[in-house]
Amino acid sequence: MSLIMNEKKICDYLDSKHIAHKDLGYSYLFSAIKLLCMEKTPRCFKANDVYAAVAEEHQATIARVERAIRSSISRSITRSATEDSHITNKEFIARAVDALSYEDWKTE
Repeated sequence: MSLIMNEKKICDYLDSKHIAHKDLGYSYLFSAIKLLCMEKTPRCFKANDVYAAVAEEHQATIARVERAIRSSISRSITRSATEDSHITNKEFIARAVDALSYEDWKTE
């Protein structure tokens, strides 16, 4: 599977969860999900390690990355009126990686 195809799937996933492209958290979520999908990281990962890698990529602080992701997820919950009213950043990212990994497995 090509990197461009994986990036398209990540964009589609974030769109389906109503994460606005204009949100700074969108870029951070995209990078975090891409990093974890490329590394085929196990389901249990340290969020701070992911935040640190994303912060380095975007020349930001870990706190800024965490806060922007949390804000984007909160706004997406408001937009979509889902039942996941208190989902954590780590859980959102893990679900995204699982969904994208399952989709890859399903289409092979």
